[in-house]
Amino acid sequence: MESPHMLPTRALSDLEVKSMNPAKRFLHWLQHGSSSARGEQQQLDGDASLEPQHSPRYCGLLTRTAGTAAQLAEGAQTDWRGHHAGPALACGSADDAIARFEQRAAQLRAEHRPDLLRLERTLAQLQLALHSTREEREQSPLGSEMDSLDRREACLLRHCERLSLQLDALHAKRLALKDGRVRAARLRALLERCRCVYHDAQIQMHAPQPELQAEFDALVCSPHAREGRLLSRWAAHFLAAAPPPHPRPHSPAADGAAGGRNRALSAPLGGEPPPPPHAEPSAAVTLDFIEYISRLIAAQYSLQRYLPQISLCASRLLLPMVVPPLWQAALSRNARRDRHLAAQQRWLRAMPPKSFAVDPRFCADERPGEAAQVSGAALLSSRWERRGEPRRAAPTQVPAAAARALGDFCYLLVPADMLLCLYRAIQLLHSAAARAASIEPQAIGADALLPLLVWVVIHAELPHAFAAVDFAKQLCTREQTFSELGYYLACFEAAIAFVVGATEASLGAEAAPGGTSSFGWTHPSSRSRTFSGTADPPVTPPDGAAAVGAVEAREQLASFLHEERVVDELVASLTL
Repeated sequence: MESPHMLPTRALSDLEVKSMNPAKRFLHWLQHGSSSARGEQQQLDGDASLEPQHSPRYCGLLTRTAGTAAQLAEGAQTDWRGHHAGPALACGSADDAIARFEQRAAQLRAEHRPDLLRLERTLAQLQLALHSTREEREQSPLGSEMDSLDRREACLLRHCERLSLQLDALHAKRLALKDGRVRAARLRALLERCRCVYHDAQIQMHAPQPELQAEFDALVCSPHAREGRLLSRWAAHFLAAAPPPHPRPHSPAADGAAGGRNRALSAPLGGEPPPPPHAEPSAAVTLDFIEYISRLIAAQYSLQRYLPQISLCASRLLLPMVVPPLWQAALSRNARRDRHLAAQQRWLRAMPPKSFAVDPRFCADERPGEAAQVSGAALLSSRWERRGEPRRAAPTQVPAAAARALGDFCYLLVPADMLLCLYRAIQLLHSAAARAASIEPQAIGADALLPLLVWVVIHAELPHAFAAVDFAKQLCTREQTFSELGYYLACFEAAIAFVVGATEASLGAEAAPGGTSSFGWTHPSSRSRTFSGTADPPVTPPDGAAAVGAVEAREQLASFLHEERVVDELVASLTL
């Protein structure tokens, strides 16, 4: 009886054999041999009694039969593998393929090419799946299972072919970056697409645009560009592997936020976060290097008119590299105040806005059809019911759009984006208050802003507000500090400081005229002199060791940049 796992035992014609897929054709040869081999074998069997086994004719038949078998086996193996399976598995084991992928991935991470890295990873996964499919085919019995394995292998080969074509196109664009004119043209076209959202006499800032930023990173970090080589040397020199930074607090909220920042830092590149530096990097040194690299890029490609856009893109490229140590230090310095702020927010959310000296005109009830407002009681009623406490009086509507925008402040990586987040939240707050009072947003003065901001801060989700403000103040430029955005940052810091120091007794007092209120905050009218340029902004004086370390780090950076200029001039002279 014929086995269900074996091919039919009847003789097949050459046309039927050629119509089989490569796997079945090879198995058919193993059982029956080719037509020419069968004929020669029959002739050999018929003449076996006449010819001794050591005769030349018998040995020639055996040689031709073995050659036919080797050719068929080699052809079947070639058909099975295909030329789109990739070189990683064409020779060597799966471990060799993984090692080669890790080597390519390290290079692509250094060049900030997440698009290529994603495709390379997907292709490596497909190659491993193809390798396991072939191993399963070799170990499984013949029959119906072969059809499913053939279909799976064909599908994997098609995916590998498509990914290979995409990778070839991206690698061609990557190789085109060797030409400086190509890089200059792409940079100019990229910078012209930046959408400005804030500008004044000193600064100009465009919104975060992930696609444009990824393209900028790939152009600037190209190993064929001078700025790319400088960035690579700077990262290797100032961010080299060393003992980890100070451990962060054991608060679950702190661990979650810090882990989110580290994951956000490593997600765009698809790999592990960068190794910690030798010591906590100096914010001043980082800002100096950003200014230097921005001016270098503008001079290299004659893009001086786009210097503000280049500076902001460079900060969005470089600052995430120093986020982990600086953020950990800010967390440890402000952990106690952040926990106190969260505790204060919980009970202050039940207080009416008049307790914070908010003008009643700006906190009218929600109008029909305005979905941008949300009731503060809706945020607290479920908590009261779970605790078994009686429901308190519902506070007036809170500008939910402003509260949501303000909640993004603690999750951003770049101080410029944090300032833009504050700017957007205060714009939404002005619009909501003006709509409630039926006035123009410009009619809302500075004295009314801080109570409104306190009210929104209480209802916003700010897990690490003090640490985020500390982090932003370290890495803000002088122009940003003296701008309207710096004024809003000072107002936000005053608002969270008031929330931390608020008590039930102080909430009953009314604002005192002048610079300082009975609530304990400084009015924006007195702070406006600070940020108008007539006075220096408040700065926290560093301790002696930190100041000495910052000076040494800046001297080290100056020496590093001087060596880079000398080497570049030498290379240019030798090239010419």
